[in-house]
Amino acid sequence: MRKIEIGEGGDVTAAGATLVEAPSVAEMIVTGHQPQIAGFDEAAQPGFVFNSPEEGRAAEVALDVIRRYERKLGDVQALRNKDVQQQISAEVRELIQPAQAALAGIVEGPRVEAIVNIVATTVADRTISIPQIVVIPKRQVTFRFDDFDLKNLETVNVQPVEDGLIIQSLRTEARTYLAKAVDDPRESRMEDYLVRYLIERNEIDYDAHADLLYKLAGQVVARLRTYLTTDADVESALLRPGRQLAEFAFAQMMQHYKETPMAEDDYEVRITRGFTLLKSQPLNIAPGQKVRDFRQPVTPASETRRQVFGGFKKCCYPLQKFDSDPERRLAVLVDSEPAVEKWMKPGRAQFQIEYRSGEGYEPVFVVETKSRSLILEVKARNQLGDPIVQAKAAAASKWCKTANAHVEAAKTKPWQYALVPDDQIIGASTLDGLLAKFSQ
Repeated sequence: MRKIEIGEGGDVTAAGATLVEAPSVAEMIVTGHQPQIAGFDEAAQPGFVFNSPEEGRAAEVALDVIRRYERKLGDVQALRNKDVQQQISAEVRELIQPAQAALAGIVEGPRVEAIVNIVATTVADRTISIPQIVVIPKRQVTFRFDDFDLKNLETVNVQPVEDGLIIQSLRTEARTYLAKAVDDPRESRMEDYLVRYLIERNEIDYDAHADLLYKLAGQVVARLRTYLTTDADVESALLRPGRQLAEFAFAQMMQHYKETPMAEDDYEVRITRGFTLLKSQPLNIAPGQKVRDFRQPVTPASETRRQVFGGFKKCCYPLQKFDSDPERRLAVLVDSEPAVEKWMKPGRAQFQIEYRSGEGYEPVFVVETKSRSLILEVKARNQLGDPIVQAKAAAASKWCKTANAHVEAAKTKPWQYALVPDDQIIGASTLDGLLAKFSQ
């Protein structure tokens, strides 16, 4: 029987989080939208720059038109070009013309060319050009798992889980008993409880890998039988903690994962966008939570990932979250570097690099300096040799190589990737020093 405490300091908080949309700095300037969260210093942010609702509407239309130019332009800096701005102005004028006609004689029409210039320049100033690169294999990618036996089975010590649980309120100490309402699906073989979770993974093909899957599942079941005395207990241990046990096996499988090597000419590379407008980032905000100054550490450091930070000078977003204190420290370093023009932590689906067939990797930091664009990753020292970390690093390096072929033609800044150990982000660190040691 497991006891769950609900309330402040318990296992489950009594109040849910609120979803807050954090617009990019460019969007704030153009539309006037502000994130609604306590502690956000609106006065310190760039203000709305237009004089009337009509001009504001024209600015939003200009932003929508610019989004269509992601596929037309090689780089966001091309928005500064006067010919490009004239094309955008013509499209904006056409789109707002019906509204202007309806208001003729009542309000003065917006200054379309001037507004487009402001919007285009703001987007160019506040956006990092991340080309969207699509890499398509020209031939079938095949993969396999080498045969092996599970290690460290002695660490498996899961216990049978009862079907009921007690929920106790911290405030009233009242207890509620919950019984399981619906039976979990039963399997005819113990091994199937693990196999059903393993085959959910993209890397696993049941038909090709069934022999290895049942071999490994059998080893886990054999381990459970060394300390559980009945089939009912073994089945119970597989029913609820089964996904955890499957992850234990899968992690070792990935150490024996092999893909057919692909040569450079086995891929077709396409640049589908020269840049992408930054979208609002959704942030989960706990009740009563306020924006924290990113220069101030959180105590304990493990609470860093729960906080929302602001106070940036060069970030493309006014608010950011960090998964760890080393990430926060790297943000402090980057934001204070004279050579850095802008940086950000990309939001979900804003920047993805495929590091394995069907698996996307989202870089932690993207930084633009006066001379180059950077992808920065932070990992604990003991994670640097992890196969997945290494696969992501190799994919990011390859992405930079591909992007550099594009930027050479577009005459823009080259890309560079660095995998930085977290213990190297200290007060005396510099961005150039980290790049010199850890670029790949």
